[in-house]
Amino acid sequence: NPRNTANGCAKRQTGHEKCQHLTFIAYDLVYGGKHPQEKTKSDELRVLKAMGFQLPRWSRKTSLADVEVQADQTEAVSDSAD
Repeated sequence: NPRNTANGCAKRQTGHEKCQHLTFIAYDLVYGGKHPQEKTKSDELRVLKAMGFQLPRWSRKTSLADVEVQADQTEAVSDSAD
């Protein structure tokens, strides 16, 4: 699992040069163990961006048709990576 590998590398006491290729991408915002006051995920991601964090690519879908188009596009990219 890549996430566990990255976590283990980052927690090492020595050999930090192995972490130079890791990238931190923020997706969730938590204040003092609680979720923020922002009403939507879009608002939460805007706060993270304003704080200077790198974010995943994301977009808000407002219809099932939009979701289906996105799923098809994601599948096509995934298939081309194989």
